Amino acid sequence: MRIFILIALFLTSIFVNYAICQEQLTHPAKFYQSDNGKLYVNRNEPMYLFLGSKPDSQGELHRLESESSKKYSNPFYFDSEGYNTVRTPWRVDTITRKVVYPLEDVIFEVYADGIPPKTKALLSGATQFKKGDRVYYGAGLKIELNAVDATSGVGGTFYSVNGSAYTPYNDAFELSEENEYHLKYYSIDNVGNVEEVSQLSFIVDTSAPVGNWTLEGDVFGQIASGNSKIIIMGHDELSGIKQIRYQINDKQIKTYTNGINLSDLPSDEYQLDYWIEDNVGNVFRGSDGGVNVVQTFVVDQSIPSTSAEIIGDQYRDKLLYVSLRSLCQLDATDSVSGIRNIVYGFDNKRLMPEIYEEPFPFNEKKGVQIVYFQAFDRVENRSVIEEFPVYMDFDAPQTRINYEGPQFFTRDTLFINSETFISLISEDEDSGVKTIEYKINEGDFQSGDKFRLNNSGLHTIGFRACDNVNNQEMEKISKLYVDNEPPEIYVNFSIQAIREEVVDGELLKVYPPYVRMYIGATDKHCGTQDIFYAVDGGKMVQYTGLQSSADQEIFKEEKVYDLLLEATDKLGNRGSKTIRFKVSNQ
Repeated sequence: MRIFILIALFLTSIFVNYAICQEQLTHPAKFYQSDNGKLYVNRNEPMYLFLGSKPDSQGELHRLESESSKKYSNPFYFDSEGYNTVRTPWRVDTITRKVVYPLEDVIFEVYADGIPPKTKALLSGATQFKKGDRVYYGAGLKIELNAVDATSGVGGTFYSVNGSAYTPYNDAFELSEENEYHLKYYSIDNVGNVEEVSQLSFIVDTSAPVGNWTLEGDVFGQIASGNSKIIIMGHDELSGIKQIRYQINDKQIKTYTNGINLSDLPSDEYQLDYWIEDNVGNVFRGSDGGVNVVQTFVVDQSIPSTSAEIIGDQYRDKLLYVSLRSLCQLDATDSVSGIRNIVYGFDNKRLMPEIYEEPFPFNEKKGVQIVYFQAFDRVENRSVIEEFPVYMDFDAPQTRINYEGPQFFTRDTLFINSETFISLISEDEDSGVKTIEYKINEGDFQSGDKFRLNNSGLHTIGFRACDNVNNQEMEKISKLYVDNEPPEIYVNFSIQAIREEVVDGELLKVYPPYVRMYIGATDKHCGTQDIFYAVDGGKMVQYTGLQSSADQEIFKEEKVYDLLLEATDKLGNRGSKTIRFKVSNQ
């Protein structure tokens, strides 16, 4: 019996050519025999049967034709995925060439594979974040391509990155550079079935966000009030900001939401440490590349301290007195942020329209005035509203002159003598009298309110007073005449002396017993007021003129008489004179 060996010699494949860049490579259909001897063919390819008498293709070959199924035999296609057979009845012993019983077909197994592999991409090693239709990965992205084929097995996997030529995939690879990626990949099986290209688009984000911080509210430089807050700003161009964390000094790290309120922090200097993380794990740690961003700021919760004082005229008693020349000086200190300004106003603490720049005068209104003032530091902390009451005194004292003792006024002139006590009396109803001073004639002013004038003659007294806030009274003038000269005494007798006689070595005039004495006195300025006389040391008797006893004949006794005569003017200036004479009838 002739032995026929059925040999499947080849399959013809139909393939499609792709462009090199981003196009799939050419993968022709083929036969594949596995290590266990199984034959795999591409089910989508046309099949032809050839019959030969040699174990190889060197012998005579004939393509088989089918008489009964001519329409479906050249070519023919395997109908089933996987296991298929080519049969001939019956089995014949290769030695005896006889049919083997029980009857069984001769079966040639062929495995048809018409389904391409399926490839899955596994992206690992990096944080993933989706935003809309975009996918982001952080640093360390590793890509694995895993393909499976149910029949002939995977013949190879190929990939292209951002339009590069397809490259055979051998092992996992990394995409570490920041970029937007378009990954294309596919696999083929061992009989040339080509998978449709799969594509993944994603962005690798390896850049940390950029960030900054600022103080918002009542701020001066890096100093802020308790009403302020810290604003941390972050920006990320790719995956966006996930969270911001911060730490003040060594306090607990917290998540930043909408500003950091400073109201709970007492006045002090603080350190701010903060981190900005994007959605794929990149963390902002400072622009210098790897160092935590540490900043300092100062919280100023303290209010300014204020003071007020007077420059110039001032006097404190029950009230603080000032004059029109006085200036109000305001001051404020703040140990943290410093003073921004001081505002002030008069008599209404709800209205302080003025900004203090330099010492200012008070209102030209007599009486109590109140300066209200308040200080603001550079971060709007404000002091309490202070009151500074003063009493405006712009009236000078009023001074009058008083003469105590001898004085006489005549012919528009006041006459006094050295015994006259001069007093200056000054009154001030506000701050009170501080000094009284006077001057005599063209002399200098000197302090004092009581004095006498010893030098005779015409004098001008200038006097004035000053109160305790240096309101100076205009000089006042008092003119007077100091008369210290007593009257000049004159004595006349009613008869001429009858002779002269030496008595006890003194030459005396001698008058007869019926002699009478007449006394007179003349004063240059004020006139004579009184004349007195005493005989022989007796009692002083006022001389009253012609009716006076001195005008009588009181010198009848013959002897030596000693008389003391005195005269006073209208100021009490007293002059005296003694005379000695002798009465004798001889």
